[in-house]
Amino acid sequence: MLFGSQARGQAEAGSDIDVLVVLVGPVRPGEEIRRSLNGVAELSLENNVVFSCVFVSRDRFENELSPLLINVRRLSPGSPGRRISAVVFSACF
Repeated sequence: MLFGSQARGQAEAGSDIDVLVVLVGPVRPGEEIRRSLNGVAELSLENNVVFSCVFVSRDRFENELSPLLINVRRLSPGSPGRRISAVVFSACF
């Protein structure tokens, strides 16, 4: 899911693209970063923009009351952020 300045429509030149990747089951963020590093780097270089991926479990996404996850959940199911996230997710893995 897209979040941050891009999702809010406040991105400026040089803004990164923040993506929350929700996974089923236990999540080890360090492992997910290592596993997706090459794909994310390639995507960033091809598009001349930095993609920042945050990995969380579905349970954590649905239940945690952290400011980050509360704000990300505010996106509606039909928002552009959800459509973009599918493309980024495919590129990350």
